[in-house]
Amino acid sequence: MLEKALRSEDGYSCNLASSLTLALDEFYNVVDHCIVSALDGYGFNDFEKLVAKGVEAFKTDYVQMYQGMKKDYHKKMEKQKESDLARFRKDFQSGTRNEVFSMQATSTLSQGIDLLPHDSDEEATSDDSEEDNTGMLSQVVM
Repeated sequence: MLEKALRSEDGYSCNLASSLTLALDEFYNVVDHCIVSALDGYGFNDFEKLVAKGVEAFKTDYVQMYQGMKKDYHKKMEKQKESDLARFRKDFQSGTRNEVFSMQATSTLSQGIDLLPHDSDEEATSDDSEEDNTGMLSQVVM
């Protein structure tokens, strides 16, 4: 009934609901199941057998698959590290990084920090402070 109702409507939510129902139907067709009575325990032995079967399937299928995926991931990361290290060594040996750093340093210095006092600053400061500024400048330049 739900499928008929969903087919009669058209829209994003109806398409999504239809897709989800199909996925759940397929999921529940594949899942092992049994009937268990909470009142008298009927079918509990079947339930225990299905749980044991699920544990074995987990150990044989899922764990093996996970280990394989984990190995592939570590191999991929190792290759990426080697590639990054090789690229770094190549850049470092070619001097490309040094040129970039020296260009950045030169542009920073050319924009620069003005350490010399301006005319307006000289009027506000005394002779002692001018000597301190000049002393600071000589320390920075050296």
